Amino acid sequence: MSTPPSLSPDHLVRTTQTLLLDSQIRDWVVLPLLVIMISAGLLRTHVGRLLRPAPKPIPTMDARARSALQRSARLKSGAGGFLSGGRWEARRLAWSARAESSSSNVSNGWLRQEAGRAEIDKKLMEAAKETNG
Repeated sequence: MSTPPSLSPDHLVRTTQTLLLDSQIRDWVVLPLLVIMISAGLLRTHVGRLLRPAPKPIPTMDARARSALQRSARLKSGAGGFLSGGRWEARRLAWSARAESSSSNVSNGWLRQEAGRAEIDKKLMEAAKETNG
């Protein structure tokens, strides 16, 4: 068995060489790759935008209800920890007062519409049961 050669201090010294990029390689490899990558990214973006379906319109009442639910959830969570207890209570009272005043002014609110729809569905189901059996 042969013994591994011992490392002399000369082998530990690193020699640095500058890496030069040949102009032919740059012109015929790197630049076309750069152009291909940029055009592929742009193509993917625009094709994705064209293939995405148009957003469905949301009825106004549903949008208001969703917005109110999001606001209440944000307030219940303490608005990200930025509200103190006193400020939270003040906002809760203000929103409660606003909801009470708007519900007394508006007789046809979102919840009333939902309740009306539920009653109509219930009446239709009862009528279908009577006609079928």
